[in-house]
Amino acid sequence: MDNALYDTSWVLYSITHLPASLHAIILDPKLSAGGARAQTEALGLSEHAAALRASLAREQEQRPRYEEVEEHERLGVLKECTWRLLLSSRAELEHSSVDAHGRKRKRDHRDSTAGASCQSTGNHHGHALMISLVYDRTTYKLVIYTTEKTPQSSTSSSRRDLRPEPDSNSDATAILLCKASPSALKAVTTYLADTFSLALADITPLRLSPALIRSTLEQYLATVSVALGRAAFASALVAEAEQESVAEEHEHEREQEREHLHSIFQSIVGTLRITISFAPPVAPSLKTLDITVPPRTVGEQYRHVLDGSDQTTNDSRRPQFMDTLATWIRDKTGLNIDPFPSTIVNGDDNDGNDDDEGNAAVGNDTSVATANKTKKNPMRPHTETETETESEASVQEPPPHQPPMRVSRVSTAAYAISVEGRLKFASKPVELVNGFLGLLEHGSNAEGVSEARHENFVREANQQLLNAVLAEARRQVREDG
Repeated sequence: MDNALYDTSWVLYSITHLPASLHAIILDPKLSAGGARAQTEALGLSEHAAALRASLAREQEQRPRYEEVEEHERLGVLKECTWRLLLSSRAELEHSSVDAHGRKRKRDHRDSTAGASCQSTGNHHGHALMISLVYDRTTYKLVIYTTEKTPQSSTSSSRRDLRPEPDSNSDATAILLCKASPSALKAVTTYLADTFSLALADITPLRLSPALIRSTLEQYLATVSVALGRAAFASALVAEAEQESVAEEHEHEREQEREHLHSIFQSIVGTLRITISFAPPVAPSLKTLDITVPPRTVGEQYRHVLDGSDQTTNDSRRPQFMDTLATWIRDKTGLNIDPFPSTIVNGDDNDGNDDDEGNAAVGNDTSVATANKTKKNPMRPHTETETETESEASVQEPPPHQPPMRVSRVSTAAYAISVEGRLKFASKPVELVNGFLGLLEHGSNAEGVSEARHENFVREANQQLLNAVLAEARRQVREDG
């Protein structure tokens, strides 16, 4: 996943039907050939950027003078307007097959693993177009993200230059990740409508389902823990091949390596914060319950996976984290936070950390805090609270099939996501894994260890999460008819 998508709090929109002309630009096979400048020139992106800038200037001239002055004081001068295609998972995989000297490296088992990972997320490769408006004091970014379904017959067939046409309304659905003011969003989408015949009515706020919030957390934790467990498993294989005379010494080293892997996992996940929202009839004065789980507690749930001893175990047999957490809370407090368990969402179409203080301790490793809140920016710190009067809550009725309580927000050190359509990826865990893979690169020549060095599994998990969000948008389009 491209670095441009990190460290930005995105607001999500659904584009019900991406016009064929815009769809063709985003999925153009020239993305994998040549550098960014060659892509921009070949696809005419620089011309679109210049035309958009001219459109923004005309739109500004038509606005009242006071609005123009206010915007200038707030943003400054528009210094740059750019269009560029972001790297897809396939482009990154192709790039990883070339070594530092420009030679094609021999494909190994890791390539097959990476390909299998893509298949597990719906056989989709992500493609995105980013439009950037760089002002003196801020930068606005809008990213149109979609995927293509790749052939499943062989690895070689997936390398062909294809420009697939969407084969259904849902396949033509894209998501828009936006970090811009309402006026900037309107100006850009108006240009897209005038240039590509994009229907403005097709762009709507994307609300995510609680099932998606929960299942993507499970998938994320599984992806990261299994990847680290492979490293531990490979290390154990190397140790078994050593001479028995140094077995005790290697056992001590393996224990240190396991602890290091646990430390990496805990750093990637960080403090896990889960927000449970209540329907008004359940408790009119109680809006949300915030659950804080320390990194070490999360790591304990995945200890067998991280130690490499669970590599041959069927994924379906592994206990789900939310099931374990819900059981613990029910046993300790009698509160069932998960009355309607949901299934895993793997991204198939057919299917920022904030410190919390004052949490009421429920146990040694898990804390639960409650507060009366109304809907607001889901990326805010949990310490921001608002109250809602009981008279207002008493007249509210939940939607027909809304459960009494639901998972509405998840925040880790790697990402944060909410049902309100907010999403953020953090770059620090990616950099941490880059350093870890660098150590593997120089620290071992074992075949199993070399598998892990070519793919940053946090990027892979982020790609899976983004594909799952797109799959959710497409599911909603199908259900709406």
